[in-house]
Amino acid sequence: MLPSLNYDPKDPKFNLLDKIFKIIDSKKFKDTCSRKGIKNRRMMVKSIKILFMTMYFNYTVSDVIKELNRSSKLRKFTGFSKEIPTTVQIYEYMSRYSGEEYCKIVNSTLMRFNKQNRVKYNSFIADATPSACDFNNDKHFISKEHLEKLNLKWGFSTTKGHFVGFKVTVVLNEKTMIPVSILIHSGAPNDSKIFDEVLQDLQKRRIIKRKDIILFDRGYYAYKNYQIGINKYRIIPIIFPKGSYREEKLKGQMSYPIEVFSKNKKSKERFKTSTWNN
Repeated sequence: MLPSLNYDPKDPKFNLLDKIFKIIDSKKFKDTCSRKGIKNRRMMVKSIKILFMTMYFNYTVSDVIKELNRSSKLRKFTGFSKEIPTTVQIYEYMSRYSGEEYCKIVNSTLMRFNKQNRVKYNSFIADATPSACDFNNDKHFISKEHLEKLNLKWGFSTTKGHFVGFKVTVVLNEKTMIPVSILIHSGAPNDSKIFDEVLQDLQKRRIIKRKDIILFDRGYYAYKNYQIGINKYRIIPIIFPKGSYREEKLKGQMSYPIEVFSKNKKSKERFKTSTWNN
């Protein structure tokens, strides 16, 4: 049985949640929801707050709702009235929108709150974590057809084992440790397969620039990913290699257009510009 969730202003988790909740309650966040086509913004705010609490304290949605109904201090902290949504209401409401729509809301909010001066070169850290949904798999069979309707898949991770849920990829600014991008994938696709998509999102939103450095763990290891980072995005991808990695093999796979070897400076510059813009 889980312990009671008692609000403590000295608890670092509650302190961090308080900062996050202020952003969620802000007019900027609510305006972003409206622009992205979200209806019933009040329910969206409540749902996201409850889901954040499940992640921070490793509780299920139903457990957090029980604690909110029990504790007036917890309700005051979250800004909830006595009308607490039920577990069914939370899942029904959240299922109205796709993972892509949630990513757009989060990334737009990050861009509005984290406007920083651009330095010459930036460094970023990319990592992914599995996020399981609150399903009781032992007592209730979940069919593949039902999961498809909810846009969910079975996945596997070394930390959670087999689970139903998502893989959340977060990119942080290495100096400030502030998230600059969040991507959500149903199930648990291999990190190496979503490498290109991560960089594509960063480039599309003009977060990464030429010669920036991005750090990835071994999950993103693949020879082609080194090539994609260097040739396609013109950044330096530092991917921690596995035991089978050979630098000679990587160099042998790298190929360059003939313009690279041109003595004409304008030709070289034209190649660099066209490569980055494409």
